[in-house]
Amino acid sequence: MEFLLAKMFLVILITSLCSITSAQSTSTNLTFALPPNCSKRCGNISIEYPFGIGNGCFRSGFNLTCRNDSNPPRLLLGDGRIEVKNIDLNQGVVYIKPPVVTMGINVYSMSAPVIDMENWPFSFQLTSSGTWVSNDWYVFGCSACAILLNFTGNTISTCSTMCSGDPWDKYCSLRSYTWGTPLDIQLYRLNQTELHLASSSVITAVIMIDGFSDYDINEIMRGNYSGVNTTLAWYINDSKFTTCAKAKKNKATYACLSSNSECYEAYNYDVPNSNQTVGYICRCSVSYHGNPYLPHGCQLDESFKASPLKDCETKCGSVDVQFPFGMKQGCYRDESFALACDKKTTTLRYQDDIVVTNISLEEGHLEFNDTANRHYISYGSHYISYSSLSRDTNPYLDLFSLLDQHEVYTWVVAYKSCEDAKKDNKTFACVDQHSQCIETNTTRNGILGYRCKCSKGYEGNPYLQDGCRDINECLHRDKYICYGICTNTDGGYNCTCEPDSSGDPRKEPCNPNKKRPVLLGGLYKPTHSLTEMTKYIDVQCLRLDCLAKKLEKYRLFVLEKSEAQAREIEPMKARLEEMEKTLKARDDEILDLNGATIDITTRTREAWDATNVLRGKVANS
Repeated sequence: MEFLLAKMFLVILITSLCSITSAQSTSTNLTFALPPNCSKRCGNISIEYPFGIGNGCFRSGFNLTCRNDSNPPRLLLGDGRIEVKNIDLNQGVVYIKPPVVTMGINVYSMSAPVIDMENWPFSFQLTSSGTWVSNDWYVFGCSACAILLNFTGNTISTCSTMCSGDPWDKYCSLRSYTWGTPLDIQLYRLNQTELHLASSSVITAVIMIDGFSDYDINEIMRGNYSGVNTTLAWYINDSKFTTCAKAKKNKATYACLSSNSECYEAYNYDVPNSNQTVGYICRCSVSYHGNPYLPHGCQLDESFKASPLKDCETKCGSVDVQFPFGMKQGCYRDESFALACDKKTTTLRYQDDIVVTNISLEEGHLEFNDTANRHYISYGSHYISYSSLSRDTNPYLDLFSLLDQHEVYTWVVAYKSCEDAKKDNKTFACVDQHSQCIETNTTRNGILGYRCKCSKGYEGNPYLQDGCRDINECLHRDKYICYGICTNTDGGYNCTCEPDSSGDPRKEPCNPNKKRPVLLGGLYKPTHSLTEMTKYIDVQCLRLDCLAKKLEKYRLFVLEKSEAQAREIEPMKARLEEMEKTLKARDDEILDLNGATIDITTRTREAWDATNVLRGKVANS
């Protein structure tokens, strides 16, 4: 009889605990306005949309009830008896008073229904970007057996406890992947007297998150649940619009109404072989705070800085720290880029225990030593994500994994396309006039992130006004090839051949222009005087002398080249040989004018001798 009364009492208790009544609200349209009489608080708990009390004050499925039967008043989910302890709008989590099922010392078995979340936008196990909610049934007591059943009576999970000297033997856990359907929990008392183990204790089953101590176990077995944390994660589920991409197409029901909000898809946590979304949640964009579910609900953070203060330090030890990163408030763009410099050890740290060794604005890399042996960066800095692990490409680093772990993270300014980012002049990061926005391969929910870089021909910091400076390409001939005359321009450079030469000096040295002897007969009148002819010969000889001078300059140019460019000497020698052949051919040229011949071999020979001398010098170089 005692067993039946206990069972009836607990069934009534749990059933009343689960009696949430769904209510409808029409406040889902983009242009809606909340009524002025919507309650903002219940006792010590703040209430924000999509939650609300009263018609028009909540989104469908998020209605609350404020009960004044205690001091302070109690806030209940729906019209039922799930008591709300707090609401975290940013994380998408509701903290609730833990549901408890208790079986007395003299009761040997019982069954009770579990909270039924069917048709409700809440889950005890859910994950989305930055949010991870996992609650299980934990059974405490001696010699207990617990079974979790679905609505058809099939077993979902079982566990058992015993009471030895180890307090951790006094509990076990049940895991369910199907919180969206009605469930039952059955408790049985085992006979373990033959094992000389205690079997007389209250058996308690409670839904809670992991992370409790020996003290918590003893307190729970005494009936004190003040240290128990139980969470419900919510999600927006507009029937067939469960993904962010699909939800955005339906403006009438899309929940992320603030223009400075972002959509995050939600998944059932730990569902085997499942990557299907159950809905989505909304958050204000990084650098914004407020309510993403209201138009204009997300406001720019006061701590956000589009440019750093003037007194910001830019170096910690050997690491250069450039904006958007910084080492004190006012020097970094937002908290995601906050660093700290340990003055005693000149060590640059990110999130306390990550030692930063290098920051690359150009590549978007954050290199560090992970002193805590952790391979993640917490939410709040979710614009920095794990990239290629260095030891994957260098297996020798595995040998030193306990001493020195080199990791590389990639970072983006925001998870927005360049087109969308440019729409917000307050937060668009590429502020220099010579900078450009680039979309990265780093994505979240299929949305590309973006960074900034200086435009071609400029270098520096694109995140600062006047941060990108013109590159003087003429001072870096190893990188910007020019075999001719280099002239720096704004954002580029010109490379031209020297006078009396031609070619493409960006690829190879220019070739001297070939000079042909001018025949004073033929098209010219035959009355030219010998003086004019002699003048022409002098000019020709001077040009040959110039050719020798050109070759001397060419030799000096070759000698100035570094060892890395030594391979270019061979084609230079080939060109020299071509010039020698030309001079040899000119040895036999005879200028014929009206039957008179003038042998120019003597003058040509002088140039030939100079060329031979030069040829020997080039060969020895």
